[in-house]
Amino acid sequence: MRKRKSNDIEKFSPNSSNRFDEKKLSIEYCQKKLRKNGLNFTDKQVEHIRDFLYLLAEIEYEHYKKISHEEESNPLHPRIDR
Repeated sequence: MRKRKSNDIEKFSPNSSNRFDEKKLSIEYCQKKLRKNGLNFTDKQVEHIRDFLYLLAEIEYEHYKKISHEEESNPLHPRIDR
């Protein structure tokens, strides 16, 4: 099995997180937090890690929205807040 390089992630990850580009944590901030825990990465590695975590968060949020919508439209699950 071929070992993936870190730049291979860019080829496989959808670029749907563009809406977060302006709001993403800075590389400097991420580096500071990582170094506080004794972890040292290059700026490019931190950028990949940060972008991957934003992508995971977006996937999880989309899943949450889908599940919430299905529960609201399913008559077998009555709403609690009524």
